[in-house]
Amino acid sequence: GSGPGLTPYNAAMSYYLGHLAFFLFPIGLFAFVENAISSGPAHLMRWAWRFHSAFALLGLCLDVVGVIPLPLLKFWLLIIFVIDLPIALWVSIEAARGGRTDVRIVIAGMVTLILFGLFDVARANGIIVTDLELFHWGTFLFIGALGYSLERRFVENHHQLKRTNRDLVNEIEEREKAQNALSLAHQEVEQLKDRLASENVYLQEEIRLEHNLDE
Repeated sequence: GSGPGLTPYNAAMSYYLGHLAFFLFPIGLFAFVENAISSGPAHLMRWAWRFHSAFALLGLCLDVVGVIPLPLLKFWLLIIFVIDLPIALWVSIEAARGGRTDVRIVIAGMVTLILFGLFDVARANGIIVTDLELFHWGTFLFIGALGYSLERRFVENHHQLKRTNRDLVNEIEEREKAQNALSLAHQEVEQLKDRLASENVYLQEEIRLEHNLDE
């Protein structure tokens, strides 16, 4: 039913938003892994999030036409997700070996999130008997690692911008010096031209006087 205070429209929106969020989580996670790594085996993550996107779209269509409801498809999604997680874990570890420091930090947070998520999945299915839940701690550590990485990149980009600005100022100063030197050389050439013109007039006058004396 729609529940107290909920119209059928709001109940449907709540139903789809609640279940689709579960379907969209793997898409966001694997797409993030691909963008964070962007080299080596990152293409595996591209195929993973594309597959989950197709699965989510197919699940939505099957639910809308009344063939298979989304809650039943969540079980198969969980199985596929559990299969994909070790692949994401291996891809992340491989990328961390030759990656930058900030990439390694993000990957470490993501690996922690994946391991804690697998722990909770095992606990939910009775493989591990404990009341301890770790996924929310993994999420906290992942967000912290992501924030630290973004802060590092911001600082690096800020320093790079300052270096670029300093180089640009130096280049402008060098060009101004070259322009001033060119202007000075041009003034010297003009002075030499004026001097040469004056001496030419003087020589012509001397020649004319000598010519008059000879006559």
